[in-house]
Amino acid sequence: MIGVEISARVAALAARRIERQGWANVRLLVAPAEQAPLPRDCDGALMFAAPDVYASVDAWANLRRALRPGARIAFFGAKTSRGPGGWVLNGLFRAAMPRLSFASTPVPTDAPWTLVEPELRELEIHEYFFGWMFLATGTWHPAAAPA
Repeated sequence: MIGVEISARVAALAARRIERQGWANVRLLVAPAEQAPLPRDCDGALMFAAPDVYASVDAWANLRRALRPGARIAFFGAKTSRGPGGWVLNGLFRAAMPRLSFASTPVPTDAPWTLVEPELRELEIHEYFFGWMFLATGTWHPAAAPA
């Protein structure tokens, strides 16, 4: 298992937990996702609060090179809401994100999976917390990927 983390501070916390748990099969890379030296033939990818990956052309291209055909993908994160009240809080959410995240983090949209959607089969999207959070899963197929 390989973890990629852009923040050295968060990576240090993860490294301590990995050591404390004795997880010998976990390797941690501290790098932006678009530059992380990933191995080939990965069976899957889990992206937790990682729009820097699933909404970034360069980061997604780097991850795609690491995936084997049929790899399972799961990603969870924040989004703007299409629901009632969304019009009130979406603007505040968009304004706050640059202050709460990295310069490379894209501004949230109501469909942050748009970049990866054409390449995933069996895509399932579930929204939570009145539409401000989502969980998406699917299977990556290079035949579905754009040329």
